[in-house]
Amino acid sequence: MNTMRDDAYKIGCGRLVFARGAIESLGIETAKLGRKPLVVCGENAFRIVGLRIEQQLQQAHLPYQMETYNSACSEESAMHYAQVLSAQHCDVVIGAGGG
Repeated sequence: MNTMRDDAYKIGCGRLVFARGAIESLGIETAKLGRKPLVVCGENAFRIVGLRIEQQLQQAHLPYQMETYNSACSEESAMHYAQVLSAQHCDVVIGAGGG
């Protein structure tokens, strides 16, 4: 009998929403997954949607940590955000941008 938790095997995003107006449901969708998101977005994405992301999370009464990503995709960057996630007690990650 397998005694490992099911989520121990999952790799990748738990939910991906890609649609016109999707940001309007961000708070509701995030609240289904966790209680405190870490928002990671590039500088361009932050300029375009950062305030709307913050508004949606505030409307859902979710505290959050916002981080701007401005470096290369690397293991070091991933470790940095894993440390932020842990230090800030975040339990879900929201990514915006990444073009």
